[in-house]
Amino acid sequence: MLKRTKRAQGLGIPATIAFAVGTMIGAGVFTLSGLVIDKTGPAAIMSYLIGGLIICFSGLSYASLASIFPEDGGGYLYAREMLGKYPGFLTGWGMYVFSTIATAFVLLGFGIYLNLLLSISIDIRILALLALLLVAALNFRGLSDAGMVEFGLVITKVAILILLVILGLFTIEPLDLSPIDPYGTESIIYGATMVFFAYTGFQVAAMMAGEVKESSKKVPLAIMASIAIVTTIYVGVIIALLAARLPQYGSQSVFDAAIVLLGTSGGILIAFAATISTISSANANVVGMSRITMEMASEKQLPGRYAKLRNG
Repeated sequence: MLKRTKRAQGLGIPATIAFAVGTMIGAGVFTLSGLVIDKTGPAAIMSYLIGGLIICFSGLSYASLASIFPEDGGGYLYAREMLGKYPGFLTGWGMYVFSTIATAFVLLGFGIYLNLLLSISIDIRILALLALLLVAALNFRGLSDAGMVEFGLVITKVAILILLVILGLFTIEPLDLSPIDPYGTESIIYGATMVFFAYTGFQVAAMMAGEVKESSKKVPLAIMASIAIVTTIYVGVIIALLAARLPQYGSQSVFDAAIVLLGTSGGILIAFAATISTISSANANVVGMSRITMEMASEKQLPGRYAKLRNG
């Protein structure tokens, strides 16, 4: 095994939670929430709660393992230590490929939302590439800078969503929730399967555990706190969408609901939140992927140069 590069434990609990929340709050709220309501009606609230409850069990497993193995790598590290090098290798590559594909889709979303926000029509692939270069440059400066930017982006988009949620809570009426399950119990379960992937980003906190202060204590806390925060926001957004009483629900319902509840400025705010959300999700994914490759390289499962750390 190669000698590991000493990594500065510079991340505190706020930045660690921000990375996890930043990964999770993306398509799951801006695009998927309206689609879930279309399939389940007001029972979408229950679908998101069930999804959050199920992911809590996975989160508890990760939290337990993170307290035992307070190092970078997340699922790859746990599979390697518990099952052996070959299963760890397969897990690491699987996580890397999944994160790469997810990041590509997220950055294409950046192009879509930026065109919408600025009323332009630039090829979304060009905008996605520019966003990727921006994220790469940010991470080249080091994890501390990436963490500060991530925290700022997450606070901004969460604040905008909370404003939408508050307006929804003050606007919603009992009739907006009736009937609670117009499409039957099966639709609730179907909705829960739709939203499950939107919760999986908490794993990023475990991937960078080796660079978190007192990681054996703080990473488990960050994992569970991020799941709780995101579940609350998801359910709140569903309530806001129902309060808007849209004629139909789909992938742009959050944007439409913001216009109903806040006027034209609400649509601009949501488009802005969605745009920065794609950057924060991509940033968190890049950080997580880089920590997996470093761990795999330190085990000689990738070329040794990938184990080098430039700037913490």
